[in-house]
Amino acid sequence: SSWTQVMTSSDEELKEQLTSKGPLAIAINADQMQFYTGGVDIADICLDQPANHAVLLVGYGVAETGEEYWLIKNSWGTAWGEEGYYRLSMENGACGVRDMVQHSIA
Repeated sequence: SSWTQVMTSSDEELKEQLTSKGPLAIAINADQMQFYTGGVDIADICLDQPANHAVLLVGYGVAETGEEYWLIKNSWGTAWGEEGYYRLSMENGACGVRDMVQHSIA
């Protein structure tokens, strides 16, 4: 098996890729993630910072507040975040979520 780069320029395109291909490997800036305990993270602190952590994009949703978010599975175990998951705001391509996207091919 191998992998291929997924080119996306908008959240809508990334949603389509996620829906059609399944979970996607992404690289994001995780500096702010270290302190995450739950909820939708705005992550404005990492807007222009380089990627430094690989994670798995597994879904998306809308919070009770109406804010759209990406659902990300992290590798730091279930004691971190929301049982190992991270909800990141879709606002402004937060933390470079669309910059480095790959998926596996069989």
